[in-house]
Amino acid sequence: MTPILTKTERLKNMLAGALFGQAGETRSEGRSLARCRVKTRVAVHWREADGQKTLTASSVDMSEYGASIESSRLIAPGTNVWVEFKDLRLTGSAHIRHCTPRGSKHRIGLSFSGPLMRPL
Repeated sequence: MTPILTKTERLKNMLAGALFGQAGETRSEGRSLARCRVKTRVAVHWREADGQKTLTASSVDMSEYGASIESSRLIAPGTNVWVEFKDLRLTGSAHIRHCTPRGSKHRIGLSFSGPLMRPL
């Protein structure tokens, strides 16, 4: 018998490389991997010449290899960051692929540098 998983549990499993093709996942913009729509708090940390920076953002969607987040602040494309998906208890490093203005916010594309991890 297959256990019934919540959307959050399916996302955690998908990000661990276990599941694909679940309800709630979408393929768009010519992507080869499905993305799962998910709304969670994201802490983003990076270093600039004047010191350590941190912002809190909201996730829009995620896949095993990247995510789209929304923030009131701009982060320059090419910046290496450390991300913490608070409610999912997942963390890891990423690279900013793009930062596009959307009204008063910015849509930021993240490319994960490796698998996300669960902090101890």
